[in-house]
Amino acid sequence: MTIADQAVREQALDIRHSCAVSAPAGSGKTGLLIRRILRLLAQCDQPEQVLAITFTRKAAAEMQERILDALKLAGADTPPDDDYQRDIWSDARRVLDQDRAKGWHLTASPSRLRIMTIDSLCRNLARQLALETALGDVPEPDEQPELLYRDSIRDFLRHLEEPGPLGEALATLLRHLDNNVGTLETLLEGMLARREQWLTPLLDSQQARQVLEQSLASTVAETLEAVRDALADRASDLALLADYAGGNLTKAHSDSAVRHLTGMTELPGTKATESNLANWQALSDLLLTKRHDWRSPKGISKREGFPTAKDATDPDNAALRKTQLTELIDHCANLPGLLELLIDLRHLPALAYSDGQWHLLEALTQVLPRLAAELSVLFKIRNSCDFTAITLAALDALGSSDAPGDLSLKLDYRIHHILVDEFQDTSAIQFNLLKKLTAGWQADDGRTLFIVGDGMQSLYGFRNANVGIFLEARRLPVGAIPLSPLDLAVNFRSDRQIVDWVNRVFQRVFPDREDIARGAVTYAPAIAARDNLRAPAVTLECFEQECTQSDEARRVIALIRDARDADPEGSIAILTRARSHLREIIPALQAHGIDWQATDMAPLSTRMPVIDLHSLTRALLNPGDRIAWLSILRAPWCGLTLPDLHHLATANDDDAMVQTAFPWLPGQVFSAKIRAGMSQDGRQRLERVGGLLAAAWKNRQRKPLRQAVEGLWLALGGPATLRDSNDMAHCEQYLELLEKHSRGAGLKDMTRFTQAVEKLYAAPLMGLKQPVQIMTIHKAKGLEFDTVILPGLHHGGGRANNSLLYWRERINAAGTPELLIAPPLAPSDTDSDNASRLVSHLKYEDKLKSRLEDARVLYVACTRAIKRLHLLYREPAKAPASGSLLNCLWPILSEGGLNPDAHHRPRPSSENPDTGDSDTLRHLLRLSDHWRHPYLEVGRLPTQAPVSTTTATSTESDGDRTARHTGTVLHRTLSRIVLEGVTAWDANRLERQRRAWDIQLRHLGLDETAAALVVLEQAVSNMLRDDTGRWLLDNRHEESACELALGHGIDAAPELSVIDRTFVDHGVRWIIDYKTAMPHPGQPLGDFLDRETARYREQLDRYSRLFANENREVRTALYFPLVPTLHRL
Repeated sequence: MTIADQAVREQALDIRHSCAVSAPAGSGKTGLLIRRILRLLAQCDQPEQVLAITFTRKAAAEMQERILDALKLAGADTPPDDDYQRDIWSDARRVLDQDRAKGWHLTASPSRLRIMTIDSLCRNLARQLALETALGDVPEPDEQPELLYRDSIRDFLRHLEEPGPLGEALATLLRHLDNNVGTLETLLEGMLARREQWLTPLLDSQQARQVLEQSLASTVAETLEAVRDALADRASDLALLADYAGGNLTKAHSDSAVRHLTGMTELPGTKATESNLANWQALSDLLLTKRHDWRSPKGISKREGFPTAKDATDPDNAALRKTQLTELIDHCANLPGLLELLIDLRHLPALAYSDGQWHLLEALTQVLPRLAAELSVLFKIRNSCDFTAITLAALDALGSSDAPGDLSLKLDYRIHHILVDEFQDTSAIQFNLLKKLTAGWQADDGRTLFIVGDGMQSLYGFRNANVGIFLEARRLPVGAIPLSPLDLAVNFRSDRQIVDWVNRVFQRVFPDREDIARGAVTYAPAIAARDNLRAPAVTLECFEQECTQSDEARRVIALIRDARDADPEGSIAILTRARSHLREIIPALQAHGIDWQATDMAPLSTRMPVIDLHSLTRALLNPGDRIAWLSILRAPWCGLTLPDLHHLATANDDDAMVQTAFPWLPGQVFSAKIRAGMSQDGRQRLERVGGLLAAAWKNRQRKPLRQAVEGLWLALGGPATLRDSNDMAHCEQYLELLEKHSRGAGLKDMTRFTQAVEKLYAAPLMGLKQPVQIMTIHKAKGLEFDTVILPGLHHGGGRANNSLLYWRERINAAGTPELLIAPPLAPSDTDSDNASRLVSHLKYEDKLKSRLEDARVLYVACTRAIKRLHLLYREPAKAPASGSLLNCLWPILSEGGLNPDAHHRPRPSSENPDTGDSDTLRHLLRLSDHWRHPYLEVGRLPTQAPVSTTTATSTESDGDRTARHTGTVLHRTLSRIVLEGVTAWDANRLERQRRAWDIQLRHLGLDETAAALVVLEQAVSNMLRDDTGRWLLDNRHEESACELALGHGIDAAPELSVIDRTFVDHGVRWIIDYKTAMPHPGQPLGDFLDRETARYREQLDRYSRLFANENREVRTALYFPLVPTLHRL
């Protein structure tokens, strides 16, 4: 098959040259990267000379897996029939030849392939030169660095009481913020989170004001130059009309800025001066209305300097001048991008700070570097860091271009070729890192830089990504390396109808003019490689204003059914901008029995079973947490009515406590006298749970927190109140998180744990056949689906909150990053006219940047579709909500440009049933008052759910009970080792652990623990001494998980599977089941392993099927720590 852009692809595969490739959606950029890597490996002396950088671990794993697959493919002597696969086979064959010649053994040692994320690269760089970094031995980044920021700021504020410049600077900021310490903390926290943007400029400059004002000047000058270039062909006409209008306005004593244009003979200069800026803005007033529209003939009057002949300075030409201005405006209106330039001109900032503004900024520039330094000290004390600290440490390790560090010199020798994927999402600090890695490289010295990206898919501005960097790298050299700009055009993913529709629409949605400083990207049309469909591939569904989200959800269900009927095996995705847009769609899917899988879409903090578990945790930790205690008494395992709860919360037992309006709830629960005043149902329920709560409260400090919470939850009947295996999986996720944040019988940090719970999302349900995928558009980037449904395009992007501090990082025309920052606003100034011109400029730029990114988000969503694309929206009353994706399409829709593709959906009749269950809130879900735990021994709380109904019966032997409980404790211990890291478990730690094991075994019901302790110590010691065992326990594997609970419906009824250990290593998913069995005396190891394999193969096969949708190799194995040996099935 002939490919339209084949010549460009061949240029990209020429490994002699450095390239910057623009690769639109579906153009096969990953395949291009793979082929270039293979070609580079085929001529390198060592595979480590090739470094490939990605931005996600998933992308890095996929790239490595595809390279290894290519090498496996090349092992066959016969080339594939497919053209692309044959090219891969040919490239990989040459790599295998080099592999044999150099003795690399890549297939056996894939870790020699240097494919990593940018964050992993920074950690590696910092660790290689630990003595030269600010962090020393680099720890893992903290998952909640904002808590460290706050601690650092609160400690930093002690300087307020100290004399000297720092204390005065802090006092200045605090006075400006109305002495509101909380406001100052919020301001500083936001700055610390993005310190990579301002730290280097402030530290490198001794004249901060001069540097920052130079950034203002270049911003103004670049805009003036762009406007002058756009108007150059009509410069004389515009100057003539400006002079005429200025003269008339001067004669009329008008206060219009246009009067200052009197005497103009040519366009103003482009040097950044206040007079030039004022004159250019006056010219914009001549052409545009206050609402930024082109002036119509009716809008040209004496107020604009074009009076009738009797009032004009040149009566003979009054009508002619008005006609000339009308014709000039018509001409300007047809110049692409000029209107936007003139609007930009009107929003330009002042060229200098006033003394009052600079006084505030100077205080900020004194405070911020010192605060950043103290944050680094806190990181060192807490043995923690964030991603920015790691990146800054890597930059320090590499040194400067004038004085490169030892690591930089070593890497200069080792690395010969660098490839960077998704370059459009690079930040300024990451680009600086790349420049340092290539410092000293020269054009044609045999070393190459290859970057690939798509500016139209840049979505991560909120993570400081700057698409202008990608545009700059295609235009200017990176250091001393010029990159050949190459553009791919062929789309191998989507059908021609979709490609043509996207071309037609986004040619108008994207800006007409590329702007590096702002990150504005023009649209590049694609060429379809597929042309298989005849029915319409794109539909727009417009709902009337009266329609609800339920109506939209019903239509989504219909579209899914249509897609299933047309292609039962086809993939379907529902993509949204925000999770809130799915409020009615997910219940509709459940009501109609449609399997679905959501990625980071369902927060567990809103699921009632998890809320109840969290309340149980809080109650055990704090007897004074009245809300938590009331919640656990209202929860389904107890189910007290509101009158009984009110009685408990207000009654007093004179004999048990002091009279109070807010009695101590645990005392109320445990008081027989208080219970006597409750209803009979309430007394029965409280009698059932009261003893369990009392026992748990009495023993709360005697066992680890997770065991205490989980044991009480099981005893109360928590699992019996769950609807399905999904709820059980969610509770397991919560308990795993609780264990991670626990220290002994308490929590390491309640605030951290609470925030972690709020960020916990339901794991996708595994083992489903072709479920509908639900995810945000950002998550869908890089994926493709046969059918894509985009509901809720009319929803806004959220309100833009006023900020106390506005700032912006931009790339100037010379390719240099600059910082624009306005002085902090006082709280009273956020909505007033007191804000400076710079604040107005930065607000305008933020709004424009968001609008540009909205267009790119919509483009990414539409280009995920292979065969069908459905867009759904509600008709707006006037105009679409600001920040909505519909707002991007509205200019075309309002002109009728998309009407042939649209379907109008009226409000369905009221007799249509709702999608949800209207009865779900009409009754109280609760266990019966006589419910009893089927496995609970009298007077004892369980600490783990029974393994099965056969292992917990009264006929279980003492040996079986010991083995079962030993296995339970071993599994918990191995999970703890993975969590803490293998290196933390030495002989001393094992000795200390014996006491904890003894306590856990006794809580499980074992009175004689000696034999179990011997087995535990032997198993753990064996595993820690065994290289394979340490590999299994290594927490640095991708997607590392222990005791992973997955709900599924593989074998009919919903159930829960708990996987002992799973992770991804070199692109392979490993599933490990721990077994404490040993061969009988004299039994050959082979016979023992065959017996165990036959016993557990079905179980591990079921586990394997849970990951069938991952499209990667899955390997299952049994590990016997008492042998020790790993046996693959």
